[in-house]
Amino acid sequence: MARTIRERPGVWRRVKRLGAVVVLLAVASGASACGRDVSPGSPSAVRGATESIVRSWIAAIQATDPARVAALYSEDAVWVDEALGDRFSGRAGVERGWGIFSLPGFEVRGLEAVAVTGDRAVVRWTLAGTESPFSGRPWEVTGLSVLEIADGLIRAETVY
Repeated sequence: MARTIRERPGVWRRVKRLGAVVVLLAVASGASACGRDVSPGSPSAVRGATESIVRSWIAAIQATDPARVAALYSEDAVWVDEALGDRFSGRAGVERGWGIFSLPGFEVRGLEAVAVTGDRAVVRWTLAGTESPFSGRPWEVTGLSVLEIADGLIRAETVY
């Protein structure tokens, strides 16, 4: 039986706090409940470009291709995982970080953009796997990635 996030000590508290942060991010950035960009003066071209990058990012992750994922990040990108305390810098660092999830036993699924506005996007995902090859106990955790886009590439990703 897969352990849910509620069964993982400390993680559930972070996720509940994150829910409030995501709502505030969406409201502050001008997203409406239906995901439309309603902020004054926000060009639809920026939102369209952000959506396109998010679609490419999701496809690269689903293909389990770390180099393809990393190619969507700027050379000076920063990827921070708040839950684990990991930080990867630059395209090469992002590729190393995503390389972990392409190993056997890991699966990233359920990728879905929940808010796209201007040059930012929030994507929900589920990471699943087994504790070890010996125990075979499955686990899964659902999280969010906040992507910041600049000049057609991902400038920063913060994982919650």
